[in-house]
Amino acid sequence: MDALILIDQYHRQNADAIIPAKPLTPIKAWIALQGNNISQRLTRALIGYDYYGGPESVPFPYMETITKVEFRRLRGVGGRTWAEFEELRGY
Repeated sequence: MDALILIDQYHRQNADAIIPAKPLTPIKAWIALQGNNISQRLTRALIGYDYYGGPESVPFPYMETITKVEFRRLRGVGGRTWAEFEELRGY
């Protein structure tokens, strides 16, 4: 069992050396950088704004961790909102 743990630690060490970790961008900072280029619908979806009440918890803490499946589960967003997000994000 100890050998498997040692091998796992070795692989993680090599992966960290080969692929340096990119710093993650907090979603609120990314929204601020977009200025007037971002729609209100996308802003509210990313911040987790409840349409009937007020702000809720942020569903996505970092911009780089958002996937299409998770994004489309949000209320009030669709294909055009995802397309806008992809265009602003750049990938």
